[in-house]
Amino acid sequence: MQLLLIDDDDDFASSLTVVLEASGHEVTPASDGDMGVRLAAERDFDLVITDFRMPGLGGLQVLEKIRAAKPRLPVILMTAYSTTERAIEATKAGAFDYLMKPFDPPELLAVIERAGATATAARPVSLKESASSSSSSADHEPLIGRSRQMQSLFKEIGRLADMPVPVLILGETGTGKELIARALHQHGNRSSKSFIAVNCAAIPESLIESELFGHEKGAFTHAVARRIGRFEQAQDGTLFLDEIGDLPASVQVKLLRVLQERKVCRVGSTQDITLNVRILAATHRDLPAMIQAGTFREDLFYRLNTAILRLPPLRERMEDIAPLSSSILTRAARELGLAQPTLQKEALSLLEAHPWPGNIRELENSLRRLVIDSRGLPVGAAQVRQLLSQAPRTDLAPDRDVPLRRLVEKRLAEAREGKLPAGALPALLDDLEQQLYTTALEQAEGNQSSVAEWLGVSRVTVREKLDRYQLLPKRPRREP
Repeated sequence: MQLLLIDDDDDFASSLTVVLEASGHEVTPASDGDMGVRLAAERDFDLVITDFRMPGLGGLQVLEKIRAAKPRLPVILMTAYSTTERAIEATKAGAFDYLMKPFDPPELLAVIERAGATATAARPVSLKESASSSSSSADHEPLIGRSRQMQSLFKEIGRLADMPVPVLILGETGTGKELIARALHQHGNRSSKSFIAVNCAAIPESLIESELFGHEKGAFTHAVARRIGRFEQAQDGTLFLDEIGDLPASVQVKLLRVLQERKVCRVGSTQDITLNVRILAATHRDLPAMIQAGTFREDLFYRLNTAILRLPPLRERMEDIAPLSSSILTRAARELGLAQPTLQKEALSLLEAHPWPGNIRELENSLRRLVIDSRGLPVGAAQVRQLLSQAPRTDLAPDRDVPLRRLVEKRLAEAREGKLPAGALPALLDDLEQQLYTTALEQAEGNQSSVAEWLGVSRVTVREKLDRYQLLPKRPRREP
């Protein structure tokens, strides 16, 4: 392939040229953005690779000029100074991909191969440049993440921001699903309109229909005035339905109708109101499993999942702990009116080693406590160790220091090593059964009849299991 490489760092450009030419590509270098744009206009290239931060024309400006002149020419952006804004805006502006320095040569070569396969296809027109300086409202937390998972997510936000399709955001509790929804809104063509967020799990079932669709005066007892529902409030903007997996079945039916017909009818009215609203939804629940169990409508699921964004749990992107901690400490100190502490290296290492079952929400709560307790002094390992020792146990595994996912990985590793002749599944089932009986016995305060009732087994079975797992209270030894 004929490649145009634009980078003001001569040493980096030379090293990269060697790698690219060794892979069979022909490389033309350009030392700045102006030279790169001129060469791209004068000659035929299969692909352009450009740095983001350069004197004169920056990478985003280079991308825009090349895309305007040759919309089918793929452009890959590189940067050592990655931010959420850059990843999203580069993708929105039409970049084929966006890579963080330093990257592995095989990663770049794989991207080049994909670009070559699509170079002759029609590329999407450049999306409008919007909200680049205001995508993070002062009232909301910024999106933070240097990890590969989050950088990929930011690219997806850029691709989907202006698309008039529903987006389903999946992720564990506390991973920041609403932040992703706000980013989609703020970077989209509805950013100047309303963003309305509704937590479906927090509204009583008797009120949720009125909350979403509105009601007329006298529609039911206590309906003393007309109420405009959330759909109407979000007209021309974005409606974010958080924890949509908690919607009652009766409301799921009506939501499906609204999504299909793009009309809403207030409770107590016969008049339909035409809607122009983008729908974003999120849940921490396993919707396919709920469909199998009959608690979530399959047709609603397929209506919502035109596009899906998956947020990784914090334990899968530990490299983001440091920037997240810095941002949280700054914000917490400002909000509390206290001096901002610094994290010593050993303290940060402990934070990075913790599994964070509550994800970013748990990290934020923990760091706010450190701000309060530290009084502006540096935070050491002892303080973090004490803080983490007080964290509530949220895992299900018998080994209370190992979350369920890690227990699964541990058992699978043991099976691969031949340590579990019967396989990983029986061992895991034993683990979970032991924890089930342990927890039930604790909650029943030792009452075995209650345990039997709750678990749907006989009292004889309960006693056998308690004996098997050595959960029976030890009787005091009688003196001879």
